[in-house]
Amino acid sequence: MERLIFNETNIFILSKLVSMVKKETGIRHKLSSEVAVTTLLIEVADMPQESVSSLYHRFLENLTPEQIHELKGRGVGIPEHLMKKRGIFPTHIPRQYAFIPQ
Repeated sequence: MERLIFNETNIFILSKLVSMVKKETGIRHKLSSEVAVTTLLIEVADMPQESVSSLYHRFLENLTPEQIHELKGRGVGIPEHLMKKRGIFPTHIPRQYAFIPQ
């Protein structure tokens, strides 16, 4: 299992998601561990509110292919179009920094 390290933009988005989820559900999430972040993302992936959903998709779009694959493996709902992001699936075309899941 890889460690998840997010960029500043995604850390900001995660903090906004925490406050939005607290406002909608009353549940306070912390970002103190990878398990807590994963739990937040699993919950947010299923929320129907447009504001939460759009922020969640912005978070996903800023991830690397490796991070998307890792979160999918942890049970986070990833839309199918993001699972086709360049670098996730092996192809016959060589790419620099390509990621091939094992």
